[in-house]
Amino acid sequence: MKRVKIIGGEPLMSPSLEPFIDFLLEVANTSECAVSITTNCSQKISNELYDKLNQFKYIRIMASFDSIGK
Repeated sequence: MKRVKIIGGEPLMSPSLEPFIDFLLEVANTSECAVSITTNCSQKISNELYDKLNQFKYIRIMASFDSIGK
């Protein structure tokens, strides 16, 4: 596994996100795996999740700023 892209809704609000990252830490070679997360920045990344994500070779946090109306 080289790349994992997490999108859709607000991933940082999902109760499944951290268990999924735990799963990746178990099965992926973290020295070769890149993780991308697209967020609307409405939620803060917890220190625990931050520490887990830092075990991967590359992390990309992308911000999506969609709006309604003006």
